[in-house]
Amino acid sequence: MEPQWTYKGYQLKVWLDYEEDNIKAFHEYKSNKPGSDWEIADITPYDQSNSVLELFIDAGCPPRREWERENGITVSGNWDKKSLCKLIAESEDLVV
Repeated sequence: MEPQWTYKGYQLKVWLDYEEDNIKAFHEYKSNKPGSDWEIADITPYDQSNSVLELFIDAGCPPRREWERENGITVSGNWDKKSLCKLIAESEDLVV
């Protein structure tokens, strides 16, 4: 895993938090625009890959995702590869 890299106008990094029973990944991004600060992407901490952070950038750095369960309750959660790919595919379908 690269400590820090550039992708589509952003500086990206993934750092790991080693806990007793698991390892969590924190995904950070920062625009190359002057005055930009590092932000933590709302991505599942159980995916340590660089590619999920790049998908997050490709999706436009979306806010925490929300969806409605079958019982009508709205819940929110972190993005993962599958949900980011779905979001990107849906946005590409809108641009015809």
